[in-house]
Amino acid sequence: MEWHLSKAVTLWLKQMLLNHCCCCCHCCCLSEVKLQMTPPSNTKAVSINLIHDTTIGQDTLGYVKTTPNLALMWRPDLKKYNAFLMMETDEKPKKKDDHAGLVFPLPTMISNMFQLVLLPMQVDIHDTVVTTKLNPLNCLTSLTTLAYLRWGVKDLLPHINGAPLDVALPQKYAVGSTNKMMGGACEPFCAWNSEVTFDDIELAIELDDFPAWTEDIKKIIEKDLKEDGKAIDRCMPFGGYIFVRFGNRNDDNTAVTSGTKMPVYVELTYARSRKITGAPAKYQFVMDLMEQITLCKYKGRPHWGKNYDRTFTNPDCPVRDHLPNFDKQIELQAKYDPKKIFEPLLMQSVINRTPPAYSPKCDLHRTCFCKEGSHCADGFECVASYAFPEYKVCKPIGLRAKFG
Repeated sequence: MEWHLSKAVTLWLKQMLLNHCCCCCHCCCLSEVKLQMTPPSNTKAVSINLIHDTTIGQDTLGYVKTTPNLALMWRPDLKKYNAFLMMETDEKPKKKDDHAGLVFPLPTMISNMFQLVLLPMQVDIHDTVVTTKLNPLNCLTSLTTLAYLRWGVKDLLPHINGAPLDVALPQKYAVGSTNKMMGGACEPFCAWNSEVTFDDIELAIELDDFPAWTEDIKKIIEKDLKEDGKAIDRCMPFGGYIFVRFGNRNDDNTAVTSGTKMPVYVELTYARSRKITGAPAKYQFVMDLMEQITLCKYKGRPHWGKNYDRTFTNPDCPVRDHLPNFDKQIELQAKYDPKKIFEPLLMQSVINRTPPAYSPKCDLHRTCFCKEGSHCADGFECVASYAFPEYKVCKPIGLRAKFG
């Protein structure tokens, strides 16, 4: 049986292989590629929206007993989350191509409209009257987005390949081709291709630790974002969610799942305006705290491609110590690459547990976690977390709490 790759997938594979080869040497010689394809199948996706997060940790342990193919979209600042349960099925779509992915195409013009809220809030670092007025709209937009986000089926408008009019109607229950159901399917009209961009930080932790981790995340929201009710009106900007995924593990020497029993992939996502380069995203100190506690307290294993270098060079939590099979990779390197010709600079830092080069505004540029005020952007200071004082973040000087 043969499976034919689409033109887009073929081009992506060629580029990926070319990049991989050229990253390793000065010339590229590729003679043969063998791919193991899985047979075509259909997937059933069930979306459960706006669940209260009081028992999200224990709820999740129940979900994975139903299906290990699970994803959560969590907004701890709104105390709500969505659960997406996926399973292979013999069911067929009601009609050909009657399915879509989770990430819908969105015209760039509409994505840019989020700037009307995001940009002035990001500029207003001290939470003055601008943020006070816009926060209710920001929270409502975020809640509405969470309510809408489901697997989509049935096109509302005629299907036009590559056009932004290909809008999907979200439904609780969807069946479709596994390839399409598991793909984003929003290019070239993804929201992050606009004037708004999204930063993703992903780490893997143990499922057994997930309930305790969720309680610590709630504590950060309560203490550091909402300040024990003094700033109860605050919520993260549009896009400030935590995406949780579950999947298979392997024990490859540098795999982030090596040595785990059942990994959970937690992805911290926050939105910011591309127009502002001198200040971090709105309330980014909250996500920075979440990143540090996931890395250090829960021995998180950072995704090799998504995170900033500072995640790998944090002197308090060396990533090398979180990977039990990593020393085997060093042994292979000594045998097959003793001159370290193929060793990237970042891997060199991980191997040697090299701390970051602290410099003015290094926290702003995501090359360090702050140790002192000079590491922060102008108007920010390096302070201890209210929830976990052992961790420091850059926070606006004089940040105002509405009810403080």
